[in-house]
This record gives sequence, C-alpha cells and structure tokens, in this order.
Amino acid sequence: MPLKHIEPEVKFVLVAFVQHFGLVDEESRTVEARAVLLGLPVRVVASALVKLVDFGLLDKQTILTPGSSGRPSHTYKVQAAQTAALEKALVPTVLHERLIERLIAGPVIRAVGPDEGGDGAEVVQSLKSVNEFGKPVPPGRRGNLSLANRLLLATLLSCADAFGVVSQLGSVKLVQLTGLAPASLRQRIRRLMDLGFIRSYVPGVSSSIFARKAISTYFLNLGHRQLTQTTDVQVLSHWTHESSDRWFQHHGDRLRNDVSAAKKSLGNASTTPRPVVRFLWRQRPRVFAVLQLLLSRYASYLLSHHWSALGAHVSHIDDELRKMISRDLRKPAPSSPLDAELGESGWEVIIEHFRELTVELAKEYRSRFQETSEVFFDWLELCVIPVPAERGYEAITLLALEATEQRCLILGYEAVGSVAAFKREADIPLEQRYSLGLLTAPRLKP
Repeated sequence: MPLKHIEPEVKFVLVAFVQHFGLVDEESRTVEARAVLLGLPVRVVASALVKLVDFGLLDKQTILTPGSSGRPSHTYKVQAAQTAALEKALVPTVLHERLIERLIAGPVIRAVGPDEGGDGAEVVQSLKSVNEFGKPVPPGRRGNLSLANRLLLATLLSCADAFGVVSQLGSVKLVQLTGLAPASLRQRIRRLMDLGFIRSYVPGVSSSIFARKAISTYFLNLGHRQLTQTTDVQVLSHWTHESSDRWFQHHGDRLRNDVSAAKKSLGNASTTPRPVVRFLWRQRPRVFAVLQLLLSRYASYLLSHHWSALGAHVSHIDDELRKMISRDLRKPAPSSPLDAELGESGWEVIIEHFRELTVELAKEYRSRFQETSEVFFDWLELCVIPVPAERGYEAITLLALEATEQRCLILGYEAVGSVAAFKREADIPLEQRYSLGLLTAPRLKP
C-alpha cells in the first residue's frame, strides 16, 4: 500500500511489525524488547514507532506497572482505518514469500558484492556500529544492506514472476510503495545491481510506436547468496566461438543501425523494410532497447510453448505471435485517405517483420541449446534474459524452471561442444556471469 509522507525506514518497521506481530501486539513491551524481536536497532524502532503513531498508522497504549520506577511499556496495534484499508487492498500473487520474509525479518542481509564470501545462512554484524565521534554508522557502511534497500528489494520481489522478472511495476508506483524519492530510487537500483541482487533492468520509455507506455523491467537474482542457498530457477547458457558481426548483433541494434543508415543515404535500409524504417524513424536509442526486450519476451513464449514446432512453419503459431505484437505496438494514425490505404499495407509489413525477427531469434536459441542431450526442452518454461549489447548473441542465457539436478550448465564454455556444470550460479566465475547477462558489470568510475 502507498503510505504518504512515510520514509522507507519507517515503513520498513511497520512492515516488520505486521509480519512479526500481525495487526496488534497486545503484549506490553519496552522499545528495546520490541526491537530485539524485530531484529532492528533500538534507535530505528524507537524513532519509527513515534512517527507511525503521529501519522495515525499505529495506536499506542501505555502500560504502567504499579510500584515500578523503570521505563513504561506499551502495546501497539494497527489503526482501525489502516486495518480496513489493508483488508480491501489488492494483493498480488506472491511467489517469493520466503525470500521476502528473509529480507524483512533477517537475519542481517549483508551488502556484499556478487563475488565476495558469505551466504544467506550466516549472521554477520560489524562491531563498528558507531564512528569515532560516537555517532551511529549507517548500515551500508557497516557492510549491511540498508533498510530502504531491503524494502525496495522486497517490493520488487512481491511483483516478480517465477523467474524473478518484474514487468508490471512502474517507477511511479515503486516510488509510492517505498517512499523513496525518484533520484534515490535510481541510485538504489544501481546499488542493488552492483551488489548482484538485480541482474539487470531495461528502463521504461514513452513512445508513439507503443500501444501503452513501456514501464521499466527488472530482472532479479533469485539465487543471490544473501537470499537463499537453493532456487527453483536453472541457468542454461551457450557460448559460441564463431566470429561474425551480424551473427552476434542484437535485433534491436540491427533495427537502429538500419534506420541510421537509411537517414544517411536517404535510401532503403539494408535488411529492414521501408515501412518499418518509417515507423522507427524518430525513435530514441532507449526505444530500441525496449524493442529488443519485447522480441525476447515473444521468443521466450515460443521456446516455452512451441519448442519442437519451431523447426517447421506452423500457421497458428504465427497468428498467435502477430496478435501479441499488435497488442504491444500502435498502428500509425493516417492523415489522409491515401495515407490510410498505404498505412494498412505498411502496418501488415511492420507486424510481419517483427514476427520474422522473433522467429529468427527463437530459432537461434533453439539451434544452439538443442546441442545438449542433458536437458529435455519440450516441456520447460523458459525465459530469455538480456545479455550485454556489446556482445550481441555471442553468449546467450535462458532461465528454466526446475529442469535438471545440475543447476547451471554452460555449453561451449571452453571450446565448441564442451559443457561446464556448476551447482550454484554463484560458483560461475564472475566475469563469465557478466558476459552471460547473469549480472551487470559495475560502471567504471571517472
């Protein structure tokens, strides 16, 4: 639920309160006792409870013990109006409840990089909780993930699919749910990417070619060692050792390059039909990244539901694909009857071209992964994840749900036909995880 004027750390305490106690904690406790139960610093809990009461989110009752001279204890319950709002709130289907509970209840989540030691089972707390001036040291500087980042990651997980892909949660909604400022949200997303909690993300964009605004898509790392030791998602990667620029080039980059070439020569693009070039004529680079994402989604659908049929031309599959593309793209509005006639035929060319690109992409993945006999792909739910644009399709990765006992397989890891198996994704060498799209390499500091 969006809560106005509530800081992320304060909302985190409220979420932790409800998760641990429910809507009411009838037991009289001191702040210190309640903080211990929530696994949070006393000063954070004390400050948050005051603000939650002041904003009318919690009701507080002081319990005085006769003859006691110590600090009074209190009971708290979620305010009646908020209780009613919670009961009416639309709750999404949460697939990652166990990971969310760990993020909220702890133990402490370490802010360690993707190649540093430590796993999700250990509790490590730095002794340096105050600085040389006696001031509290922020959690991030103690090596712990901040409460704001834990809340942000839990919010993303609450809307993630089985693969950890978040595609229905825009930045505006994310800001409302977490209480973060937009600038802070961008910085924290980058921070979670650098730490390996988020594999990558494709920024949203508004464009006349899309049927609706394309919101940001996040790819979460469900197998991060600070979250879990086991995951139902298997990593399947393929590394080709061939050498061809066109072979490796992303379809999104190919479209952008063809549009750019058409502008320079004022002629036809080399591989893209003229109606498609006109359709994409004034689009920004971020639009082509979203187009690549859409093609990957369509390809994921084909690979998951029509693996075997990809080897043959099947009309009903093509019809399904055309409908998906038509729902995502916006048909250009004609300005005259002649434009309407040309626009109709051009629109058919546009839809057909994106269908061809999708099939081409799906077949590329299928041809490279069917080399292995260790995985039976026909009945698997598969997800194409983005790989670095500069590498194109040189290294590609699929996520699969519970495919084999081997959690991670990399085909062509050392040479053509070779297979490397890893028990955990975190065991794959870091540079390889960057190349395979499993993580995003940190930005170089200027």
